Amino acid sequence: MDSKGEEIMTNFLIPGIITLVVTLILSIAFKGSAKVDKGTKFNYFTLSYRRKMIRNITSLPLFILALIFIFTYSGWSTSVNIIFGLAVLIIYIIQLLYNYYMWKRHEA
Repeated sequence: MDSKGEEIMTNFLIPGIITLVVTLILSIAFKGSAKVDKGTKFNYFTLSYRRKMIRNITSLPLFILALIFIFTYSGWSTSVNIIFGLAVLIIYIIQLLYNYYMWKRHEA
């Protein structure tokens, strides 16, 4: 495997797989637990969909700072930075819309 393939594997693929597996395990573990709709809670998986959406919105400034930091110090080309930023933005919007949809669905 060439160095570019190894870099993609170590920087994106392996952390992405680990993130998906941990998210799946925690989602299953907290599936039937009581959801919190008031106050602060560290565990994302015990929040109601309304609180998840609020957490997503309030974390946006930190999220933007993290992207600026990554773009500044990553050493990637401009096109890779744009693709990465768009992919992360699309995932953020999908998560926000999903939490809003599920909040309204559970509210009815």
